[in-house]
Amino acid sequence: MIGLVTNKRGITIATREADCTPIILYDPVQNVIGNVHSGWRGTLKKISQKAIHMLQKEYQCKVEDIICCIGPCIGKCHFEVDEDVQELFKQTFPHNLEYIQKTQMKEGKQKYHIDIEALNIEVLLEAGIKRRNIESCGICTVCHANQIHSFRATKENSGRNATLIGLK
Repeated sequence: MIGLVTNKRGITIATREADCTPIILYDPVQNVIGNVHSGWRGTLKKISQKAIHMLQKEYQCKVEDIICCIGPCIGKCHFEVDEDVQELFKQTFPHNLEYIQKTQMKEGKQKYHIDIEALNIEVLLEAGIKRRNIESCGICTVCHANQIHSFRATKENSGRNATLIGLK
């Protein structure tokens, strides 16, 4: 779980991921940026909300001014988890169960697909971000592993994607 925020000009903040969800935050009024690496654990802990609260507290940002961009991440088509992880998502997101889908049994275990991108959007909405201020590229890292790094697709041979934002 990593999140960085700043209002310093000439500084670029970066996160690295290889299936986790990158979330970029920008307040054009206060000229403040944030960069959040939200893996499945960070999504459960609602790390992007923590970053938004920090923007509000430390930089007097108004939630209605914040623009959010979600970069490439593992799609629901490939984010497959076991019962224990699925249960954590059900507990954290009891009103968003449509993003958790039961799939087939594998090796005697029930598997589930989770739409981590949609849940991160729900976390942003819950923080007060307007839907019109949330953009998502909708690119699955696994489906596009020939163009974007994906740990699920290439395991230990995977590189990392970098998500960068800076202020002039």
